Amino acid sequence: MKEAEVYYDGHCPLCCAAAFLARDPSFVFHSFRDAAPQLLPVHPQALEEAMAVKTRDGTLYMGFDGLLYLARHLPRFWLFYPILWLLGRKGLGPRLYRFVAQRRPIRHRQTDGRRVSSPREGHS
Repeated sequence: MKEAEVYYDGHCPLCCAAAFLARDPSFVFHSFRDAAPQLLPVHPQALEEAMAVKTRDGTLYMGFDGLLYLARHLPRFWLFYPILWLLGRKGLGPRLYRFVAQRRPIRHRQTDGRRVSSPREGHS
């Protein structure tokens, strides 16, 4: 059985790059935009604001807590875990995560299949 399922924004280039780097056989990665809403662990609007990690026991980690979970469980990110843990302990990790998440670029597909990048609304 898989360690966890990770739900990320498949229209965000930064999120896609992070999901690609984090790929591991013990995790399943889903773009929440490609999944049926009833199969998502939380409302799609919540996933607009933060990634989600659902563990095999059903525990749900959102945003920075999900990032911390991945850093703790993926060997290639173990080096970053102490730094992320300390940022979380000081209260800076969640704020930094929200800052980046609110300003991430989103790719929108046009009807002709081309992708158009734009900053998130209200965060130009």
